[in-house]
Amino acid sequence: MSLKDIPLAPSWSTRFHYYHHSNASKDLSKVFIEKVFIRPKVDAAWGVIRSKESSHEQKEHAFALLDILDQKRNGSQSVVMMSGILVQSAVNRMLLENWPSEKAIEEGIEALESYRSRTWDQGSDEARKAVCKEEFSDLVKNAVKGVEETLSQENRIFGERELFGKIPGLEIPYLTYPDFNNFLDLKTKWSKPAETKSGVRAASLPKSLNGIFDLRNLYQVCGFYMLSGRLPSLLYVNKSDYRILNADNCYQLTKEYLDDLSQVIIEKLQSIEFKLRVAKDRYDLIRMETPDFQSIDWKEPPVYVDYIKKIKTDALEQNIKLQKVMEEINAT
Repeated sequence: MSLKDIPLAPSWSTRFHYYHHSNASKDLSKVFIEKVFIRPKVDAAWGVIRSKESSHEQKEHAFALLDILDQKRNGSQSVVMMSGILVQSAVNRMLLENWPSEKAIEEGIEALESYRSRTWDQGSDEARKAVCKEEFSDLVKNAVKGVEETLSQENRIFGERELFGKIPGLEIPYLTYPDFNNFLDLKTKWSKPAETKSGVRAASLPKSLNGIFDLRNLYQVCGFYMLSGRLPSLLYVNKSDYRILNADNCYQLTKEYLDDLSQVIIEKLQSIEFKLRVAKDRYDLIRMETPDFQSIDWKEPPVYVDYIKKIKTDALEQNIKLQKVMEEINAT
């Protein structure tokens, strides 16, 4: 059964293809655009490609659209993002499937070698690919140590599972995916190419969760807490070491702080639900939350951003037409 088949989200939400809440730290304009505009188009394009009734021309058009909108095809993914996914996969192989470390690491490096670097970021992604490949083995080994230490009191270790359910105060269900045991999330930190003697600038491990990306991680694990009731932990790993953040050494992961943050998150999501309720059409959502393309959230392939800009323009043009109609009505 897919998420779309679960009769939990109300009709005023599902009419916009909004079936569940997730990390509330994301830019809301991007959330609306991706869920309401982009994902339905991507799903429809794949439907055309899989259909035996589609013509060759229709399938070519669908693939061309996917090359713009599908993040697995348009160059949106970064090598750092891919490397983090591959580290988690290698850790799963070793801890959950009893693979030898050499075999799990070799599989990850082979997948990393086949990764096609972005072509729109002035070579930055390609430069980081070499660094990620060099550090991959050390990060995997440190991640395994960190996961084992964090979960040493657990009866068993299990990997990523879906946490999905209703949160009091919200009408739309919440969905999230902890990496391990429903409360632990793994975050990898990679060095950057730099003009230093070593040629790189090492990534540091955070002691608190105040940075922009660390705050997003905090919002993410607070979602675990709201659904499971367990105090979460964050495991940060770089090539040299690992650091476990939990309620014992990070006040932002204590029950008191997470209870307060939970209320902040609920209020943010209630605001989303209000907008979904009152929107007359999907363009209303864009008019309510206009994209700021200078934001870090919109660091995407130019062809993708151009497509979104066209959606934004259409939304504003429709609003101007509506205003003119209203002015004519009021003038009579």
